[in-house]
Amino acid sequence: MPAGSRLAAAVRRGAWHPSSVRRVAGRGWCLRISPSRAGRGLCTPTDFPTGERAALGSANSPLSWTFDGWQDGYLASNDPPGETLHSILSLIRSRSLEVDNFVSVVGSCVALQFLVALSPRRIHLFDMNPCAIAWAQMLFELIRMSRTPQEFISRVFARDVEAFEESQGRLTCLNQQQFLAWPVSWRWRWSTEAKLEPRLREVYVDVLGPFQEGHRRYGWNTASIVPCEDRRRLRNYTRTRLGSQGRLPEDGFASFLYGEGWLATQWTFQEVRRKLETIPITWNAGLDFATADAEDLMCAGSGLPVGRSLVYVMDMFSSGFAAPWPLCRALRCRDLAGQLLVAQSITATRSELVQELAGRGQELGWRSLSDWDSSALLPPHVCQLGEELRPGCRPPGQEGQYLRDSHHLISRASHGERRLLDELTNPPVVPTPCRGGAWAPSLEF
Repeated sequence: MPAGSRLAAAVRRGAWHPSSVRRVAGRGWCLRISPSRAGRGLCTPTDFPTGERAALGSANSPLSWTFDGWQDGYLASNDPPGETLHSILSLIRSRSLEVDNFVSVVGSCVALQFLVALSPRRIHLFDMNPCAIAWAQMLFELIRMSRTPQEFISRVFARDVEAFEESQGRLTCLNQQQFLAWPVSWRWRWSTEAKLEPRLREVYVDVLGPFQEGHRRYGWNTASIVPCEDRRRLRNYTRTRLGSQGRLPEDGFASFLYGEGWLATQWTFQEVRRKLETIPITWNAGLDFATADAEDLMCAGSGLPVGRSLVYVMDMFSSGFAAPWPLCRALRCRDLAGQLLVAQSITATRSELVQELAGRGQELGWRSLSDWDSSALLPPHVCQLGEELRPGCRPPGQEGQYLRDSHHLISRASHGERRLLDELTNPPVVPTPCRGGAWAPSLEF
């Protein structure tokens, strides 16, 4: 049995399980949902109305998909960066960055993108797949032991990014195959292994190790990983018209988005690293979000007050993976939190990306916080698909910069907000190798 399969089997049978660990690097504790509690307090058919009162995923199957094992994992970014940025900007726009509780599915670790901007008092991460929890805990330790985004990527790929950039220029999608052609650095690999506790070292060696050596994992959702997003290889554009999107396993690869998002600059990386080091983190493995108790979703049993909460569910409802989540269940979460915000991805419309559960009784429903035009703020590379730049982002060059600087979210920002907005919307230039080497917009979808 391959090493990764043995590790997955150990995770499933409990020989290696996040719940067997009291504390995670001294910053939180691991929980596992009790199957006997899941689904307690079922909703009635009248709890499934339509329109703004509809369940999230109202058209989905009544049974959630099952994700289990390394083959079902999303081991690098699998969410559209443009949608994530639009959602973060929507939270800034609605003054919603200060939350007590940030609850997120692990998925492809998009929570790290939100942590550039969010200032939660607690972080609660869950996933149906225990292997996803194991992967995320390993990555979080790599972040904590790294001082720079270059060092983090060096540890992930066991190659010296700083040395490569000194000789070949900034690591981008244009030269990353040259970087990956470098031999594995045993100094980087062994120094990283030495800093990991045994259970996380096993994930690093048995799961990440073969990727470092260039092996493809056929039959896995994530067949291969690369440092940078190469949008020339992507095939899908978001329904929200907020940029291109990777789709696993269709694309056959996933990237860590090096040079973008939380890995764009030293500042963005340091913000995320600081929060992972200082904010209590709890974990819940084996949880089916749609049928779980509110107490398990919100980590209400941790002894900490819940308070204002943002819940990020990735595309579990919008892509049909999760059973419907009716208002009665959402209301129980809001009753614990006081205020409940829900963020999604890969939705049919941008209005669904960030919503607040508002009102009571017959007025209870989802109120959108994301139904606005952010195109002037989205960097041009976000909207590249293949060799063309699609509509949805600002144009490159001075025209695009003028549109960004003139946007009211920028022009009216406070001094503190301005630094964050600059980092999010004006990152280092990401290559957009389009047809003819110039901006080549297309109006066809």
